[in-house]
Amino acid sequence: DASRAASCQDAGLDVRTTPLELLPADLKFDLVVIDNVLEHVIDPVGLLNTAQAFLGDGGRLVVVVPNRKDIRSHVPSWSRKHLWTPRVHVNYFTGATLKDALVRSGLEPEHVPGATFAGTGSLSRRLVGYLNGAGIYPFGIYMAAKLNRPGSDEDSFS
Repeated sequence: DASRAASCQDAGLDVRTTPLELLPADLKFDLVVIDNVLEHVIDPVGLLNTAQAFLGDGGRLVVVVPNRKDIRSHVPSWSRKHLWTPRVHVNYFTGATLKDALVRSGLEPEHVPGATFAGTGSLSRRLVGYLNGAGIYPFGIYMAAKLNRPGSDEDSFS
């Protein structure tokens, strides 16, 4: 959103909120973030292909999506208020299906330590971080990926 982008720009980062298809094709970024978008597009692998074309050597793509298997969906009051409806989400992801989409677009998924929709308590953060590291995403899914081509395997998140 605009306020997060402005905060990053204030910190001296080059942040763009322009749709990828409107950017010059020769731009390269260290990081591209797709935050709660893939579940709304008809062709998520196509969007991932477009995004990875903007990654420079060693660049990373970070994707955030709702989790189809969110454990909170079993709580009726939360489910009625927050669970996805076909009118707004055309894709539903689990950890496995998001990884598959990243691989099909030529990216190599990576675990992002500590990235999770956990509660604020340190125990819940540690527990959800452990589960995420094991490929279990009880809440929303944060996943990073790097280019799967020679020369693109610089520093890793893990």
